[in-house]
This record gives sequence, C-alpha cells and structure tokens, in this order.
Amino acid sequence: MGVPDRWLRRRLAEGRIVALARGRFVCVPDGAGAGWQPDAIEVGWLLAAARFGRRAPYISGLSAAAIHHACEPPRGEVHVTVPAQTRPVALDALGVTVTFHQRRETRIKDVPPLGTDPARTTEGPILLVFGGELGDWLATTRAQTLLDLCHSPLRTGDPSEARRAIARLRAVVDHRTVRITARGQRRLAAAARYFELRA
Repeated sequence: MGVPDRWLRRRLAEGRIVALARGRFVCVPDGAGAGWQPDAIEVGWLLAAARFGRRAPYISGLSAAAIHHACEPPRGEVHVTVPAQTRPVALDALGVTVTFHQRRETRIKDVPPLGTDPARTTEGPILLVFGGELGDWLATTRAQTLLDLCHSPLRTGDPSEARRAIARLRAVVDHRTVRITARGQRRLAAAARYFELRA
C-alpha cells in the first residue's frame, strides 16, 4: 500500500523527509540541520538493501576506493554490487546515478565489527561494516577493492581514475592478503596484474 500524497507533501514541507527522485524519499535523521542531504553512497546501498536484504549488497569499485581515501568520490555515480541484474537508478536531488554491478556470491565472509581488520580468507568477498547517518552499510575492504579494480577497471566507468586508485591502495595493502584473496576467489589474472604493477 502506497503512502498518501497528502502525507508526503506535509512531511516534505516540514523538512521531515527529503525527495531523492520520483517516488523515492528518505527520512531526515533526528538532529539534522536545515537543508540536510543524505550521503549518496549510503543511499545507493540502501536502495540495494531494500531489494536484496542487508547481507547481499555492498559498495564497490571507485565508490569503495573513495571510502578508503584512494580517490575522490566518482562524480555523478555510485557503484554497488548486487546478486542480480538491476537497472541504474537516477537520484536527481543528489545529482548521482546508482550503478549496480551483478556478482552472484556463493560465499560471503562473515563481516567483522566496525574498526577491526578482517581475517585473511580463501573465500570472498571481504567486507567491512561502516556506520552512517542512516544506519550501517557494507563495503569492500582495501584489499578487496584493489583486487576488484585490477579485475575489471572498465566497470568503474573511469579506467584512468581506477589506475590512480590502484596505485594509492597498493601503497597501504598487504600484498599477501591480496594473493590469498585472489586465490580463493579464482581471480589469479587480477592478482597477476596487481603484482606486475607492484614490480
């Protein structure tokens, strides 16, 4: 059952909700200042979680690299990995399009608590929990982000920015973790590209 238009108009006028696009709204958190806007990355993840549940989607690619301070947030785009093909969603109010990348995961590593390092694994992907204004959400670790960018830089929409992010991540990632993760995920070609760049 849909939300009545009258209720939506009233809450918009009161500043209790923000319209992101036609038919898409988000509640303003308690204590938020006037003109508050949600973080586009959080919203992108929430859109995917609404369809696939909270354990399946995760922020990936250059969006994840931006979270790890390896690049600027991709202009006009948020990257989210989901288990099934999903059309992009334009969020006009935020000036971004959420691009969904399909990757059906057979095993998702247990997510460690926020602020802790994930154990090395022979499974994948390796994810971290991040806390935001709208709740907790998932993104790839530095090592996983690096491996993903090496695996398919074209999926990010900006291969040159992907190369720069790879270089920055390479400086802070344990290469043994990359090797173990690549072996478990059968991404040996991506690992080979990483080690060629590292040489």
